Amino acid sequence: MDTLAATLQKIKDAGLSPTLQVSVHLSKNELDEVKEIRSRLAKQGISSEVYLVISVADQAGEPGGGPVSPPVEGQAGEPSGEPGQAEAIEKEGFLAVVRSAKVNCMNFTRRDKAGKPVMEPVMPRVQLFQGNTLRLSAKHKVSDKDSGDGHITATGGLKFYFITESPQNRSAEGLYIREEEVTKLP
Repeated sequence: MDTLAATLQKIKDAGLSPTLQVSVHLSKNELDEVKEIRSRLAKQGISSEVYLVISVADQAGEPGGGPVSPPVEGQAGEPSGEPGQAEAIEKEGFLAVVRSAKVNCMNFTRRDKAGKPVMEPVMPRVQLFQGNTLRLSAKHKVSDKDSGDGHITATGGLKFYFITESPQNRSAEGLYIREEEVTKLP
């Protein structure tokens, strides 16, 4: 952890805004470790986001969706949808396939004057390829400009979907993909 913190501090000192992504399968002890990591990063002035992929149906041996645990944050309260806030990734929505040869997944760290997210590729790049299947949210909202049907309106009127499941590249889960880059599956 100290090496990670030192590396992040060097990046921050260079004037960059680091994004750290850690994937873990949580048990009770690991949840405490995630909280400790977030706390130590916050003391250094580095904000963090936690996305939990919850798959209750898989535990019961049933394919597809199922009941989902409520959103979880590091502290009590409801997720606000603001950058830097944690939220649960639910197994709801619809399946889609990537139709472009190569797609960069996007995220946002700021909003424009109208409150819409300014989408940018994540670094290092998280890419999906033609034929990859995804589960996309049918109700995710980022701003009051979104209708709650899964269509995220970003700066410039560009439309995005929130990725809740990406079997071919788990790093894409919790990120966004342009609407025009995917085709809904029946």
